[in-house]
Amino acid sequence: MEQPVLTWRTPPELLDPIRSFLGAIDLDPCGHPASLVRATRQILPPESGLDAQWAGRVFCNPPYSDPKPWVSKCAIFGLGPGEVVALLKLDPSTSWWPPCWWGSVVFLAKRVRYVGPEGQGNSANFPSALVYWGRRHSEVRSHLAHLGRVVSPIPLRRA
Repeated sequence: MEQPVLTWRTPPELLDPIRSFLGAIDLDPCGHPASLVRATRQILPPESGLDAQWAGRVFCNPPYSDPKPWVSKCAIFGLGPGEVVALLKLDPSTSWWPPCWWGSVVFLAKRVRYVGPEGQGNSANFPSALVYWGRRHSEVRSHLAHLGRVVSPIPLRRA
């Protein structure tokens, strides 16, 4: 008999400050019917959030089993026309992490306590980070610093 897939949802303790910073979330490319993100548009399987057109303000909590293509898409979109906040496993030693340094990284002070199917919490067994790609790096600290240490990219000077 096939076991049901447990869904661990991003908690309001993270989503509320993200909404305070971004405003309404336009897109959740890694959606689930029980999601707490409340995005205007939610991409659900079998549709692929990687193949979809992204627009506006995006919150992305990609599959931890394969974050590399998601981090790349987040960085490209956030360095272009949009804004993205991604919730990621904190692991700068991986091959997928380098594009995170192009954004503002919030090193979360506490382990994420995901919301389970019955409302119970389950803490991650690893540290996590929020990464913001967009044009408002100077505002990240004022909205998200209470969650942990913030490191923002150094602005490039034009000659």
